[in-house]
Amino acid sequence: MSESLRVLSPESRRFIPLELVAGLGWDGLVRRVGELPGWPVLYRIFFEFDLGDLAPVADFSIRLLPGHPGLPGHFVNRGKTARQNSAAAALGRFLSEAAVRQTASESALSARFNDIMLEYDIAGIESHASPDPGLFLGLRPAASPGDSEVWSPGGVVAELTNAVGWNDDAGERRVVERIVGALPPGGRLDHVGAMPGRSFRAVRVIVNGISLEEMPVFLERTGWPGSIRNVMGALFDWRDLFPYFRPCFDATSRGLRPRLGLEMFPRREGKGRWPAGDWLTTGARTWLPVVERLEARELCVPAKGRGLRAFPGLAQVFDGEGVYILHRGLNHVKLAIGDDGVQAKAYAGLRLLRVGPDEKARP
Repeated sequence: MSESLRVLSPESRRFIPLELVAGLGWDGLVRRVGELPGWPVLYRIFFEFDLGDLAPVADFSIRLLPGHPGLPGHFVNRGKTARQNSAAAALGRFLSEAAVRQTASESALSARFNDIMLEYDIAGIESHASPDPGLFLGLRPAASPGDSEVWSPGGVVAELTNAVGWNDDAGERRVVERIVGALPPGGRLDHVGAMPGRSFRAVRVIVNGISLEEMPVFLERTGWPGSIRNVMGALFDWRDLFPYFRPCFDATSRGLRPRLGLEMFPRREGKGRWPAGDWLTTGARTWLPVVERLEARELCVPAKGRGLRAFPGLAQVFDGEGVYILHRGLNHVKLAIGDDGVQAKAYAGLRLLRVGPDEKARP
């Protein structure tokens, strides 16, 4: 299973509806990430679809933790040959340190992060360009009050920015600390991310554990400059289909950008309060009313709607080592709310699961 993603792309192409990724969109994806080790990447990957864009193109993400154990080494080796002050070198050093931590008797990495992802911009990228991927870190809740220094929002942001090759920015850290300080009881910092390949610098801040009723006061306390009324209107409009949500901010040294993201997750009967990993268990039936409403609100063009309806499913994959099940699922929708209105994106994933010798693969 040593093939690159470029080599596997003709085989994997059939798993993505043409309405979502095709033509130049598929060519751009293969060009950007074709060098990645194919099977380890297919272990768990995600796509981001702009539902208002007619073009069949998607941004691309891979999960390093939890993920295929051999995948981080690709980026460590790439970092060793990159320029010392480059984003690739910084990422390689971070992942090399992470690997050392993971092999220790008490893993500092797994104790702090439950999710490490790389995100590749594909849409809008020129054919000759190859910007560095973004890095997103999912944070575990602090285990005890003694972890306060390790778990400080400013410390997490400093580690993130160092890992993408940015200089530390005290103003940026203060803005993130203000967001975390505004959280109600039960709210917490969930993810932080940075996209070094983009034209502007900002730290993406995703928070969790906020109720619908707590949102207006929380947004006011953060100093977010956008329309709280528009945010609440969107939340009330979707609350019957999306009872769980996570606000997403872009923090800069000068403050928060006026565009706010709302990651929206569907209802699932008989499960816990937070639907982590629902993309592995929800099917087309769960998402049908979501797609219908997106189309009715003119947030999703018809072709993308057809693609979303066709995406969930299972497929058998064979290679020289055995049989695998490839699971295709939709994870969440993000509403981006700004002065220019509302934009919708959908996030979908593929996960490759090995079928053991005593297990039967089901189509």
